[in-house]
Amino acid sequence: MNEEINAIDATNEIDKAAELLDSQPTDGVQVYKLIKPVTLNGTVYTELKLDFDSLGGMDMEAIDEALLDSGRLIPRVREFSKSYQFHFVARAAKVPIEVIRALSLKDATYLSLSAMSFLISSAD
Repeated sequence: MNEEINAIDATNEIDKAAELLDSQPTDGVQVYKLIKPVTLNGTVYTELKLDFDSLGGMDMEAIDEALLDSGRLIPRVREFSKSYQFHFVARAAKVPIEVIRALSLKDATYLSLSAMSFLISSAD
């Protein structure tokens, strides 16, 4: 019974995350409104504009280099790595990685799931 309730709660949270992402992206850019704003170096971030489609192979290499430089391991399937997803989101939003690391747990979870979904979805 508790497992069913937890599954329903998880589904509701994912549905809320989907609502927070604009359903009609403009020029491939999705706007995510943060649940809890982040302030970094005097700049307040209340939303992130995600342009996943603008990223390419050079970005993948740059993320791998950043992870290696920080001493983090690059997993075989990088799309499932939270560190990789965070760097991916930061590059898509054109913000410093520190902004993504400072997000609330809910915001970070929604954005990492969005990144993973983009990375593993098949091109139709």
